[in-house]
Amino acid sequence: MPDLFISYSRQDGAFVERLHKVLSDRGRDVWVDWEDIPPAWEWRDELQSGLEQSNSLVFVISPESLASRECAVELERAVEYGKRIVPVVYREPNSGEVPEPLAARNWIFLRDGEDDFDTGVAELESALDTDADWVKAHTRLLARAGEWDRRDHDRSLLLRGGDLRDAEQQLSGWAEGQEPTPTPAQREFVAASRRASGRRMATLLAGMALALIVSVVLGVVALLARNTAVHREHEAKSRSLAVAGLLRVDSDPELATLLAVEAVKLARTPEAEEALRRGVSGLQTRDVWRPGKLRDFDVAPDGKHIAAGREDGRVYVRDVETGRSTLVDQFRGSAVARFSAAGDSIVASGADGRISIHGLDGRLQRTFHTPSAFAGVLSEDGARVVGMADDGTVRSWDTRTGRPGPVLKGVGGWNLFDLSADGRRIVAEYASGRARVYDTENGRPLASRRSDAQDYATADISDDGRLIASIASDSLVEVWDAATGRVVRRLHRPDPGFAAVDINRDGSLVATGGTDNRVRLWNGRTGAQLNELRGHGDSVKQLRLSQNGLRLLSVGLDRTARIWYTPTGEQDLVVRGTQSPIADVRMTQDARHVLVREEGGALRLIESSPGRALAVLQHRGRVQAAALHPTLPLVASSGADRIQIAYSNTGKVVGGDPASALTTGDTYDIEFDPRGRRIAVADGAAAFVNNFKQEWRWRNHDDAVNTVSWSRDGRQLVTASDDGTARFLDPADASREVRPPLRQTGHVYEALFTPSGRRVVTLGCTATATDSYCGNSTVRLWDVASRRRLDTLDVPEGANDIEISPDGRWVAVAGTDHDARLWRPLSHAKPRLLTHRYDVEAVRFSRDGRHLATASDDGTARVWDVPSGHPVAELGGHLDPVNDVDLSPDGRFLLSASDDRTARLWDLRTERVVGIFGGHDGAVRRARFSSNGDEVLTVPAAGPAAVYACDACGSIDEVMTRAQNLVRRRLTKAERRTFLR
Repeated sequence: MPDLFISYSRQDGAFVERLHKVLSDRGRDVWVDWEDIPPAWEWRDELQSGLEQSNSLVFVISPESLASRECAVELERAVEYGKRIVPVVYREPNSGEVPEPLAARNWIFLRDGEDDFDTGVAELESALDTDADWVKAHTRLLARAGEWDRRDHDRSLLLRGGDLRDAEQQLSGWAEGQEPTPTPAQREFVAASRRASGRRMATLLAGMALALIVSVVLGVVALLARNTAVHREHEAKSRSLAVAGLLRVDSDPELATLLAVEAVKLARTPEAEEALRRGVSGLQTRDVWRPGKLRDFDVAPDGKHIAAGREDGRVYVRDVETGRSTLVDQFRGSAVARFSAAGDSIVASGADGRISIHGLDGRLQRTFHTPSAFAGVLSEDGARVVGMADDGTVRSWDTRTGRPGPVLKGVGGWNLFDLSADGRRIVAEYASGRARVYDTENGRPLASRRSDAQDYATADISDDGRLIASIASDSLVEVWDAATGRVVRRLHRPDPGFAAVDINRDGSLVATGGTDNRVRLWNGRTGAQLNELRGHGDSVKQLRLSQNGLRLLSVGLDRTARIWYTPTGEQDLVVRGTQSPIADVRMTQDARHVLVREEGGALRLIESSPGRALAVLQHRGRVQAAALHPTLPLVASSGADRIQIAYSNTGKVVGGDPASALTTGDTYDIEFDPRGRRIAVADGAAAFVNNFKQEWRWRNHDDAVNTVSWSRDGRQLVTASDDGTARFLDPADASREVRPPLRQTGHVYEALFTPSGRRVVTLGCTATATDSYCGNSTVRLWDVASRRRLDTLDVPEGANDIEISPDGRWVAVAGTDHDARLWRPLSHAKPRLLTHRYDVEAVRFSRDGRHLATASDDGTARVWDVPSGHPVAELGGHLDPVNDVDLSPDGRFLLSASDDRTARLWDLRTERVVGIFGGHDGAVRRARFSSNGDEVLTVPAAGPAAVYACDACGSIDEVMTRAQNLVRRRLTKAERRTFLR
């Protein structure tokens, strides 16, 4: 099949010969009449055949070719065949009319003496190569269709099998305007081929069907019986595996998840689905890394990177999310690696005496040198690197200038050391049993104490560098002044056996571990014992308090590590070795991540609290309010320090304002508008609005602003204030009120727009003009335009929360008289009472408005059918009052927040807990699903808030995929023999 057919006038022969030669030299197969028509052959037939078999027609435009009858016939044939037509201008045409097939296309100019010939040929080749596969397929199909037509539709020439499928696919893939165009002959040829193929297939199938009918009928009976037996066997095995998984959810969630995956593969029983959801939700291992023979290891403060110093001197940093490891440095001899307090750099040091500071990407920032092997750390502010050398000295450097500090020389050699947060004081533990404090800036010794308990000192310095806690004897721990050595507190225990000690940031809390397997907590200011923590099965050898003192890590000779909640003594986490016993442990300062080194050499990173935290919202003090963006992966939070916007899937802060821009009062509410373009904040006695581009605009109230609420379309904003008003603010400029406020005597706690935006429901308290004391609560329905009160519901003994149904027909009220009320305004009907045993704290409608969830101080969350008011589910698993509830967008799951420091995820089909989000520093006040149900926001009464991945949510197929991505191991051979035999 030639690449192109040249149509031209004989008077342009010299030009065509030149063009033919150039194209032939470039590997093109060109059909021309002087070369491709054999002598004595019918030249018209040959021209037609050559044109039919060529992929494209190149028409050489000149006044003579446009006047030529033969060229016109060739052009007509090309159009009939649907060929690609490429006009090439050799000589400008006369003023006469150019045929439409040529006029409608872009021309390529190869005019003698005017155009660059090589450039024009390149354009011509480019045009010929466009859609080359389709052009060749079109030509082949045209030739076969033409042969079939000339031989009176001979059936033997029809397409079959792969040829037919290819032809159909090529025609169906043709796009309007694409050249060449399929011809009617081609389409008729392919259609006739498909009909003939169908007839052949029908004949074949008819014969086969008769033969199969008998065997199928006989086989179906046997197959049904077999399938029923197999299905029942799989269901039984699935339930057995699910139960085995459920029994291991708390002790080994990875094994529980693996067993649940196998159970679901066998049969999707309710037990298997529950086991899978609970297993995935309980997974706490975030990474398993085997970096080789270790000398040292560390975990970044956010738990997203791991550093490893190997015996061969190599230092690696691993990105937990991607699993990628980066070689940071190479030392002679073994190496030590430590993260900075900010987690943005690594201090690496080795046996060759070199110390280097690197970024997380491995980029070198600073290098220092010592005469012997060195192990160094950065001060909390990153300004100083301090460490211990093998020659018995402690050395330090200013990281900004590289200037070395004084060299601290020990007597008898150092054993261990601990550094204050600012790096200015260091307590060194001598092998002789003495602990000594030095000033790293001038090298002077400040104070020392001796331990009679063992042949080496065990001491810890508070982060502020003021106090030291050290073991003085088998039955005595001393807390002493780091500057003077004066003992300020003695901690006695009746039976000997102190083995480990740690002191918190300001010295107010001291933890001790003993050979009696117990951990004790002491008041560092009074010396009184606060609590005794039991759980270890052998001596406690290592202790570490979190930065806020609310969590304590203990490591025992029983080969377990445990995290305790210090105010109550509860165990938040028990870590055991999986393949090998635990050899050593590291914990982040916020206690959210624990990095375990097993004796087999593996590093296992564990999230200490249940639930996979995507973002931790840190503020100075507690998080006062937080809200998820309605469409984007963003979360807004407010604290005493600032308002901030962060990515909800990483926690990275992307914007915010310091608290100085707002008032000094607490933030009571923060909400994105439904379109996500603005954020409103109830802060102190003012309501603030920001559109992420301009500065904050606000409206002052005469008393505290309790809530801010947007209309469904985001065009209206209403506030509720203790000054007895609900005010309508301009969403674009909160300093301006768009209409007069709604006023009442007493406080207004909440104000919500109905779905239409034309009415507002308020929750307030009833009070008289002479007595400002609020007794009962009142729910009011107002007309926004006229500010006229349309209806009122009195709630005896007060109310905590209100919610409007999505259709606007119902108002739910959480009452302090043990009842939630379903009220239908303007109906004159009494509200339906939904009764709990104690006060109702919160109410929440499902997205379709068919169900209402309630939270109560009786420790339960309940779901009610809205049309009938009948109970649908009672969920009683919390240990303390339930403060808040939310329903997932699909209505399948319920989220509850409780004083027991957890938020729980419930599957409403089984009424069972399938996920627990824990590790909070106080009661969880608020819990919310994201708009797509993939994330969960929890806001506690103390400490940081968090956004968690709702790993147990979604379809069972989605949960299976998450399980396979999150579980970092497979069933061992022993486990397979035990559970899958």
